Amino acid sequence: MEEPNLDLFLQREKDIPFVNRLISTCLIEEYGDPSAPENITNLLDYYYSKPDSVIFVLEVDSFFAGFVWLIESSDVVVGNKFYCVLYIALEKHFRGRGFSKILLEKAVEYCRNTGDIQELRLTVRKENEGAFNLYSSFGFKTYKHEMKLKL
Repeated sequence: MEEPNLDLFLQREKDIPFVNRLISTCLIEEYGDPSAPENITNLLDYYYSKPDSVIFVLEVDSFFAGFVWLIESSDVVVGNKFYCVLYIALEKHFRGRGFSKILLEKAVEYCRNTGDIQELRLTVRKENEGAFNLYSSFGFKTYKHEMKLKL
């Protein structure tokens, strides 16, 4: 089987509809249909407005495959700057083929080459074992647990 042609680059204006559609699809897969679809639009508008928002897009054989979205932040207690992986998302037919690893490698490389950034953080759902194993293979360590109580 022939190796696919990969292209990884900073998001262009023309990529925004693809990124928005894929985020919406992934959020609905994770949380179910929103009671207010405008909430997703408002969320996207908020993240796009952040000046330190960085999105890398992956194309496979000239088809939009997915992206990694980074947001710069800082620790409110000690002031250390870090990037947060807001999303790594792939179209369903590109999942399970190693493309998330390529996106995460790009995110790590970008953060290492960006000034005074000291950490890369992310959140992963407990049941997403594939993603957890990928992140662990990069050296990510669990540093806190988030819990919730359904009322």
